[in-house]
Amino acid sequence: MSGRQKTQWISFLGTIVTIVVFFGYFNLAQADFYRNLSIGDSGPDVLELQKTLNFLSVTRVAQTGPGSPGAETSYFGPATYAAVIKFQELYRSVILAPIGLSAGTGFVGPSTRAKLNQFSGQSAQAQPTKIVPTSPAQPQPTASTPAPSSQAPQITLITPNPVRRGQTVVVTGTGFTKDNTISLGPDEIYHLSSPDGQRLEFTMTSSIPVYKDNEDGGAEFPFWVYIDNDNGTSGNFILNFRP
Repeated sequence: MSGRQKTQWISFLGTIVTIVVFFGYFNLAQADFYRNLSIGDSGPDVLELQKTLNFLSVTRVAQTGPGSPGAETSYFGPATYAAVIKFQELYRSVILAPIGLSAGTGFVGPSTRAKLNQFSGQSAQAQPTKIVPTSPAQPQPTASTPAPSSQAPQITLITPNPVRRGQTVVVTGTGFTKDNTISLGPDEIYHLSSPDGQRLEFTMTSSIPVYKDNEDGGAEFPFWVYIDNDNGTSGNFILNFRP
């Protein structure tokens, strides 16, 4: 190979490496949370982290000033650290339990990032508000239209919403089975059976935990609810709790 050919070959390889690095960085930049985050970090992903945490009042970074909704910053400080711990403990069953932890760490690692990425983008929307059914009387599913047994569960409505302790909650949707688990914020309700694949019921009892230090001073606040069974896991649905 001549010297000129070697030069051309090296130049070609350099171009390929540049393209690979560029697109690799581009793909990472498109990911909302593509790196681990901890106190002291800064960057646009920290700004997105604060926006996502502020989407739920129980994980809000701050009520007023820097870090509050609409005034998020790109610095991971003590307030963000505390909010991350609340988020981790709110979703303990999917963030902490799989890695053998019971208490939040404030470190945004792989399991925390995976959960955050499910909500990212919703932070740009309005904060959660009360969800009211369009009609007080909902049509009941009939035996003539059962959901396919292989269909992943999907929640279409939860009533009443908001809910108080002692009330019976009716979850309407598709893909429910004879053995369902409902994740209700940090708690889980096991072995709920659906008679028709489209309806589940449970009671908001005193054993279901709520945040005693609710920053809204007792105002209603949301739980993320989802259903898990042999068909798969549903998307999240907001159920507002009113003390």
